[in-house]
Amino acid sequence: MRKQKKIQYLPRLSFDDYSKWMVRNHQKFSTAVWFDHRDLKLLLEDLLSMSNEFEGNDDTGRGESYRESQKNIAARVKGIKSLFEIIFSSQDPKSLPENFIVLDVLGGNGTLFRAFELIYGTEIQNPMFTSDMAGEMIQSAYGFGIPCIRQKAQNLLLKDQSMDGVILAYGTHHIPKKERLQAVQEAHRVLKNLGNLLIHDFEIGSAMDHWFKEVVHRYSPTGHDYPHFSKAEMNSYFIEAGFRNHEIIELYDPFCVSATSEELAIDALLDYVGNMYGLHKLVGEKPFQSEKKFQLLKLIEKYFRYSNFDSVLGAGESATRELSIKKTGDQFIAEIPRVALVGLAKKD
Repeated sequence: MRKQKKIQYLPRLSFDDYSKWMVRNHQKFSTAVWFDHRDLKLLLEDLLSMSNEFEGNDDTGRGESYRESQKNIAARVKGIKSLFEIIFSSQDPKSLPENFIVLDVLGGNGTLFRAFELIYGTEIQNPMFTSDMAGEMIQSAYGFGIPCIRQKAQNLLLKDQSMDGVILAYGTHHIPKKERLQAVQEAHRVLKNLGNLLIHDFEIGSAMDHWFKEVVHRYSPTGHDYPHFSKAEMNSYFIEAGFRNHEIIELYDPFCVSATSEELAIDALLDYVGNMYGLHKLVGEKPFQSEKKFQLLKLIEKYFRYSNFDSVLGAGESATRELSIKKTGDQFIAEIPRVALVGLAKKD
């Protein structure tokens, strides 16, 4: 076991050192980690052999630019708050049990963990457990002191029935289609009875699907050849994984960026979108070129547009159907709409 644990786990941390750090600093979360998994060596070697676009720099991927965009947690807070309300079954987070844990399977460097603190404050216990397969992402979360674990969605390094909730969001389409059922089965395995699984992505044929295929795939250095979801596909995974109670909804999940003037708000929004999707073949390297930003603005105006929000959760009267600028106090807020496909299943 000692020999296995000495395998490199993060870019600058062995699994042995990671284990000690978790036990010492995040005991509640560490009790869920399967440190003595019988196939630990194989799982760790598989992780180390994987490469993805969220590793490396902007020449080989979009990890750095993505982490840059994630510094602005508030940009996605509207949609994230709705996800929290769904996964918590509308419970006040203050009333959650002390040992309540929600696994953020595709958590990057801790986006949902930090969003929880932004929304609910730091005085209540944060239940979010950040997970990702990208070593640089988890290394970053580790640097922030966030409870985290490097693992694949298809092979969770967690004990059976150890999670109260599981979220697969903000990148679920990156899981290869032939392995998505396995990821849902793994979520079912680690969930406690009556625990919730939430899957967030975008529907095939939607505005966001076209954005990824026609803009991100063209202008990101790594391309973006990942199929999104249909309602039927998402439903089939729930059924085959053993979930009897499940539903699929649409969710308003916009980008909102604020600044002290309308021009600065637009500029900040363009920086955010350029970094979020790694559109360096369009906007160039940082600082982004002004004339290229104008091209990006035109693309945003073309693709981030909806005719109606019928039955879309969270799309109240303030929701915008296209790029808009609103003044709130001394701040100008640039907002672009996105509608996500969200599946919710309960284990029983």
